[in-house]
Parts: sequence; C-alpha cells; structure tokens
Amino acid sequence: MMTNNNPLPVVVLAGGLGTRLRSVVADKPKIMAPINDIPFVEILLKWLKQQGMNRVIFSLGYKAELVLPTIKRLARELCLDIDTVIEPSPKGTLGGLNYTLSQTSTGECIVINGDTFIDVDLTRFVTTMQKRQSDMGIGVVEVPNVARFGQVKFKNDEFVAQFIEKDEGNSSKGWINAGVYYFSADTVSEFHQYNCGSIEQDFLIPQLNRLHYFKVELGLFIDIGTPESFKQAAEVLREYCI
Repeated sequence: MMTNNNPLPVVVLAGGLGTRLRSVVADKPKIMAPINDIPFVEILLKWLKQQGMNRVIFSLGYKAELVLPTIKRLARELCLDIDTVIEPSPKGTLGGLNYTLSQTSTGECIVINGDTFIDVDLTRFVTTMQKRQSDMGIGVVEVPNVARFGQVKFKNDEFVAQFIEKDEGNSSKGWINAGVYYFSADTVSEFHQYNCGSIEQDFLIPQLNRLHYFKVELGLFIDIGTPESFKQAAEVLREYCI
C-alpha cells in the first residue's frame, strides 16, 4: 500500500525516437526539450518531488547519453533515488516498460509518459486504485478537442468501456488517456511475456474488463510531442519553470 512515507516508484517512459518533434528539437530526446530554457525532465522531476515521490526509474532509449548527466544532477539536487535503464533497441511502450521493470526488479508502480505533463494528485490516484483492489488503472483528463488524442469511453463509474482511435474529423470535447498508469504487482508479473508493443493497444485494450479509470478534474495537461503543442508548453508550464 502507498503511504506518504512510502510512495510507489514512478517509471518514466522516455525511450521514444521523438520523430514528430524533430523539426523543432532535432538534437535531443523529447524529455530534454527546453521549456522556457529548462529541460522538460527537470520540470517533471521537480513536480514528482512536490508530489512526495522519492524513487523514479527512467526507461531510456534514443540518445540516452544526453539525458544521463541532467538526471544525475537532478537526483543530487532534489535528493531523489533515480535509476536509469537503457533499452538496447526500440521496444515500444509495453516492451520498454517490461524491460525496465525486469532490470530493476520493480513490482507495484506508477507509470507516466515522458512527453506529457498531467498535474494529477498521484497519492489520491494510487489510493483510489488500491481501495478498489484494481489490477490496473489510468488517469483520464477532459480536453476540448479529442481529434489528436483519441478518446476514452466509460462503462460505469469505475471501468473503461472503450478506447476510440484518433480521428481528425472528431473535434468534440471528451476524455482522453492522460498518460499516467497504475499497475499492481500481479499485473507487473504479466508484462514479462511482452518483448515489444504498445501499453494501450496490446495490453489495456484486450483487458478492458479489468481497467479502472481516475478522472483528473482540475489538473493541467499538456502533451509536448508535436511542434504545435511544444510551442504551447512555454506558456502552459510557466508556473512550473522555477
């Protein structure tokens, strides 16, 4: 069980190639993209520290060597216990997560995307999942236009019913996957059969009857993965750039 004194480890998925962002950040992994002259990883780690988290595990891949010095500095400055795992080859989010969890002998955990920022109360998120005795859960956030993200539909007050694919023609308001996950220790043991693949497509969607959701009602959200959203991040994340 997670308590304020013993929070779960947080795994940050940051191994992607970042191809969509190359036109504006050509020489760095996405997690090192500068937001108001501060690398995104620094914003993320300071926020995790404020959330009371103390152990962070980075799943790295593309140009990992450019991330390691900054992570080492921030671990010292913020007094965080940080591990880094470098994928030997691209494995997708599911394969990368499995590889990282296996290399660090990690069980029950929180997982977040390294190219999104969602100001969710992580302790409340995890506590809610644990009280429900959930195997796995996702944070969802409401956005004014779901076209770029796809959409999450709900079965009832607890379970996800459906993930709807991205559709440029669907500009409606709706709930989306915010890129924050909870996995129980039993669920983590199931990952070991996956050497590649997508967390959402290959693991969550086939098991929707087990997937709980947690609505982030007030939290600020931004995905820095495209040139357009990256430009918006300077203003959206200004208060976190300290």
